[in-house]
Amino acid sequence: MVVLSPDLSSGENSSHGLEYNMLRVPIGGTDFSTHYYAYNEVPADDPDLTNYTLSYEDYKYKLPVIKTCMNVATSPVHIVGSVWSPPSWMKEALEIAGMNHLKSEYMQTYALYYLKFLQLYSENGVRLWAVTTTNEPLNNMLTLSTYQLQLGWLAQDMGTWILENLGPTIRNSSFKDVKILAVDDQRFSIPIWLNIDLCKDVVGLIDWNMCLDMRGGPNLIEDYVDSPIIVNAEKQEFYKQPMFYALGHFSKFLKRDSRRIEITNKTVCTILDHHDADNGEKIDEYNPDWNTASYDSVAFQTPNNTIVLIIHNSSRGLEYNMLRVPIGGTDFSTHYYAYNEVPADDPDLTNYTLSYEDYNYKLPVIKACMDVATSPVHIVGSVWSPPKWMKDPPEIAGVNHLKSKYLQTYALYHFKFLQLYSENGVPLWAITTTNEPLNGVLPAGTFQHLGWSAKEMGSWILDNLGPTIRNSSFKDVKILAVDDQRFSIPIWFNNVISQTPGSEKYIDGIAVHFYFDNFTPASFLKDATKSYPNIFVISTEASEGAGSKRPVVLGSWERAESYIIDILEDLCNDVVGWIDWNMCLDMRGGPNWDKNYVDSPIIVNAEKQEFYKQPMFYALGHFSKFVTRGSRRIEITNTTICKMPKEHGIYNVQKIDECNPDKNIASYDSVAFQTPNSTNVVIIHNRGIENPVVIKYGDKEATLQLEAASITTVEFPAEFND
Repeated sequence: MVVLSPDLSSGENSSHGLEYNMLRVPIGGTDFSTHYYAYNEVPADDPDLTNYTLSYEDYKYKLPVIKTCMNVATSPVHIVGSVWSPPSWMKEALEIAGMNHLKSEYMQTYALYYLKFLQLYSENGVRLWAVTTTNEPLNNMLTLSTYQLQLGWLAQDMGTWILENLGPTIRNSSFKDVKILAVDDQRFSIPIWLNIDLCKDVVGLIDWNMCLDMRGGPNLIEDYVDSPIIVNAEKQEFYKQPMFYALGHFSKFLKRDSRRIEITNKTVCTILDHHDADNGEKIDEYNPDWNTASYDSVAFQTPNNTIVLIIHNSSRGLEYNMLRVPIGGTDFSTHYYAYNEVPADDPDLTNYTLSYEDYNYKLPVIKACMDVATSPVHIVGSVWSPPKWMKDPPEIAGVNHLKSKYLQTYALYHFKFLQLYSENGVPLWAITTTNEPLNGVLPAGTFQHLGWSAKEMGSWILDNLGPTIRNSSFKDVKILAVDDQRFSIPIWFNNVISQTPGSEKYIDGIAVHFYFDNFTPASFLKDATKSYPNIFVISTEASEGAGSKRPVVLGSWERAESYIIDILEDLCNDVVGWIDWNMCLDMRGGPNWDKNYVDSPIIVNAEKQEFYKQPMFYALGHFSKFVTRGSRRIEITNTTICKMPKEHGIYNVQKIDECNPDKNIASYDSVAFQTPNSTNVVIIHNRGIENPVVIKYGDKEATLQLEAASITTVEFPAEFND
């Protein structure tokens, strides 16, 4: 534990410093304690918490430091209390760490755990402003960390505890004005935990550690981090880092009760300057059969089906050359089904046969796509759920996982699908390791899913799926791990590799989905390929309108723009392909047995025997039609330019300070490729008003007038080749 000197605390809280006016105090221990501890560890099974007392750490360090901050602060210090974990006896399985949850008989006891802390701190002169409902509850459900203090919560259980225990306990006490802060987890957890969108209007930011030692501790599991202030105890001095001064720009000048006001950004235009393609990065470096976009097969018959396939796959259409096929049913089936549902408890899958849907819809549609496609169609297979008898508990949805005795059976489940599809003339290019495995952990969604912890998934890949596929005639089929949201790469995939070394040798790629990308930086994608250079990243599912009151909005440019932005982000961060969810849907955004309706680039009106190509369809075509397989991304640079008087020429590059004193960024997103056809392709998304753009390549340039809110593709001969 680092003890603050008066100079250090003044530097953070006083008028001579950065005037911090918020802090967070742990309710009990954390990984940044020197040892594990919680309050009332003994006696066990004590629902009334008869031995609840503060710790040595509270009296020796926390309370004195907080009081010092309060004494020098220029405004009241708002203190937030957070529990990492209650004592082990309150938790199921009596584990300090690992997957666990609160025992139901201690729901009220856990609320009392908070109230007693509020009481004792208040008696010691420190009144809290807020409490959070448990630090990072998803850590435990996903087994993301080995540190000892964590408590897992399902969203429904957490809501019930707040409603029936914590809320009434706090509101009916002398601390009724203490704020209750839900989630206390990563940004991406807001939509999947609270099911609301809170992207904007954050009212405060609290750093984790006020200061740390030279190693980035103390930390009982040696999970060291950096801090705005680093203390050198040996030399009796401390160092204020750039983070410290960066935080000061906000804490020093944005006083409590400040109100954000709107500002506008304006940029005149952008010039794109191409570099030699030899210096560009190959987008197909990890996957020699790269493509941009395509569709999953439909599970229902559409009117004018041949025309739909031509406009999707043929040279007269958008030339899609990838699709994803479900291995069994999905929520977009007309009913729930899986293969080999009977007999139950059949480890050898003796009754594994394809379904009516495969023979009447999927296989015919896929073959029709293959017949009209201009290049080989790469097909990715994904399982949503095996038959219920393989799962514990044997339910369609909810928290569940694969029974350990069926780990090899589940690998066989994938292998038999490869066999049967191949026998029917449809060889697969890749399989994923299970669609959205976090759905069965959190849980999320009421449609079929299978939950996996990172360690269990890694072990299954290493011991079952990998050997089964690699030692078969399908050894060249790609194995794509994750098949979940972008945020799952750092919190889940990295743990698959770290917890089961060797599993990476069977993993060819990482499959990611589109949902919640606005909460998650695209840099996660590039970080994955840097960490594992032999593994590529591909986007395998996207749809707009999920959870909306209007799943289908005909003619929506906003939804097309959402696709454009996501594809550009992905491509600029080393993603090698992008697959949409549904080839086409009906007017409701289905069929979907779970009523989980969404939008689609093509909507079919069966009653009128017609279909509608939406803006999403044309947006996707800018990528799939022009960025052909084997293309590689080349670097471009953006520079703001200004319109000059005619006597000086139409346009002239100026110093940004002269023509754009606000230094605002351009309203354009762009990406460029060199194709196998010796052409360069530049795709530009204009988010702003109508404006010109200059494309400069070597000593040649051309000026385009970009329409407002538009996407434009330019193709021209390339002068530089390998």
